[in-house]
Amino acid sequence: VLGERVDCVYLSASNFAKGEFLPALASELGLALPERRTGGRLRELQAHFIQRFATGRHLLILIDDAHTLPETALEQVRQLMQLDSGPTRLFHLALFGQPELDVLLENPSTRQLRERITHSFKLRALERDPERLPNILHTLQRTTPSPDRGDAEQPGELTRAFDQLRFE
Repeated sequence: VLGERVDCVYLSASNFAKGEFLPALASELGLALPERRTGGRLRELQAHFIQRFATGRHLLILIDDAHTLPETALEQVRQLMQLDSGPTRLFHLALFGQPELDVLLENPSTRQLRERITHSFKLRALERDPERLPNILHTLQRTTPSPDRGDAEQPGELTRAFDQLRFE
């Protein structure tokens, strides 16, 4: 269970193109980044992270489908991780992907990003368990916004839905 002071941002890498990682992250955080170069955007995000940390809030950034990230987005992830190089973590970041992510990270151009990874896990495929399937489906239905239920898709909606999800 995530603590009450932990905010979670969920990004699906398949939803943005090569230059859209930082704007997508900012959007999920409710920030409007000015049209600047990457360095200016990173400074804006860093200021936000510091302010959030100063108020006792912790941030967890989850990037799903990371194996589909273009090289420019991976470079932006690396630059973002450089913001968090002090003794105190401003945020935590987790990349989730298929085995192709390992191949991508072995590329010489991603060496600096690979060196910043502190933990790496490989999961076995889920086995079909008829007893757990209804619980998983119920959790997904309860936490995923649905126009059929009158839930409008808003910026940050997936993040809020993920915040509601608790691993049992």
